[in-house]
Amino acid sequence: PRRVYDAPRTPWERLKEFDEADRAAGGPGFIPDDKREEIEHTLATVNPAELVRRIHDIQDRLEALAAPRTARLARRMGPDMAYLNKTLARIAGVEPEDDETPQADAD
Repeated sequence: PRRVYDAPRTPWERLKEFDEADRAAGGPGFIPDDKREEIEHTLATVNPAELVRRIHDIQDRLEALAAPRTARLARRMGPDMAYLNKTLARIAGVEPEDDETPQADAD
């Protein structure tokens, strides 16, 4: 049997559709009128591409701020060989060997 899908819509479009159907059936709807106007205004003024660029910029700055501390922790702790061995075994599709390699000291 062939599957039939709905036309692609955003979650906001779907919610508006359900709201309008509920109001047409005599219900109160799901979206208060003042909120509908506020959301419509927000959607009309937000540039999704610019928003993604800003999010990535903030993430890059957070990563740069965390990098020195992360590097210090990695030098102090050393690699977790037991975890690494299990991960490599899982990737290779084999049973991990017994934990013969001791884990790095936790300071």
